[in-house]
Amino acid sequence: MGRKTDELFEKKYELYELALQETIQAVEEYEDFTYLYMCIIKQLQPFYSDGEIRDRKKAEEEIKVALDLIEELGKEFINKDVQTVRGLLPKLLNYFEQTKKSVKKCQETGLGDSTLKVLYLAWQWNKSFIKAKKKPRRDRARWDRDFYLEYAEDLIGEEFEKSKETVFNELDNIIQASSAIENINSILRPYLDSSRSQTTQEFLNIFMFYHNHRRYKDGKRKGKTPMEIFTGQKQEKDWIELLLDDVEKKKPDFFL
Repeated sequence: MGRKTDELFEKKYELYELALQETIQAVEEYEDFTYLYMCIIKQLQPFYSDGEIRDRKKAEEEIKVALDLIEELGKEFINKDVQTVRGLLPKLLNYFEQTKKSVKKCQETGLGDSTLKVLYLAWQWNKSFIKAKKKPRRDRARWDRDFYLEYAEDLIGEEFEKSKETVFNELDNIIQASSAIENINSILRPYLDSSRSQTTQEFLNIFMFYHNHRRYKDGKRKGKTPMEIFTGQKQEKDWIELLLDDVEKKKPDFFL
């Protein structure tokens, strides 16, 4: 009876290890793709975070690097879409030329360059706010938009509303000249959604348990676990032992 129990225990242990590895791999792939996807989206923004016009050549290079790294994830079905994006790339950033024209028009308003850059960023964040579907992103975009709008109002004074409308109307021509972000979203976004759905809640539960109870292998926290740091109590067992204890506690007949 004891030998049979040990064999069942080992089998369950192997299944947990396999589930853990699959979970970690799925989560890491999702996080890697999400990061690279956001890098691409960032390069499609016409202005840098300081209000300067984004350099088209550098943006193209950054996108190419991100696409190369996405291919290295080794997912054949997404690699086909990567090739589609590559095919679009030569014309994808043509709206950068419209950006230059719009900025030149804005400079004719008589507003100073520093003030215009603040309005450029307010406009860019407003577009992000309009397009964002998830509340956290909408809240972030709203906060940044309002920050730059308030900043611009302090700089401009009584003519703020008129100046903002003039600049925003001119910059709207950039969007009218291109649907670059929509193109990228329609091609790559489905992968994010499918990846998220493939990572089951059970896998995520195991991953979170591992994340909270595993020991750091290097750095200032080496040898400690997140739960030890959070609670101040020493963790005597390895995470897998704690996991099995938790399973046995919730389902006493699991290993029988």
